Parts: sequence; C-alpha cells; structure tokens
Amino acid sequence: MKLNEEERRIMVNLEYEKAQSFLEQAEKIASMDLWDVVANRLYYSVFHAVLAL
Repeated sequence: MKLNEEERRIMVNLEYEKAQSFLEQAEKIASMDLWDVVANRLYYSVFHAVLAL
C-alpha cells in the first residue's frame, strides 16, 4: 500500500504520539519500582518512535 504525503504525515504523528505515551507510562511506572513493566513500556516507546521515522 502506498501512502500519499498527507497519509504518511498522519501515520508519523500517530506513531510519535504512541511513542510519547509509552514513554510517559514508563516514567510513571518507574516510581512504582516495576522495572519489568518499565522496560516493556520503554521498548514499545522506541518501537513506535522508529516506526515514525
């Protein structure tokens, strides 16, 4: 499937927002010392950030 410029911009923004959301979750969860969950949230933050590239 080929995306036009506007569709690509929308997809990039959605992935960036997901990355930001997972990063915020990781920061909040870190205060609970739930490090396995923090690692998971950080992984998905990076995953979605890379998809936004």
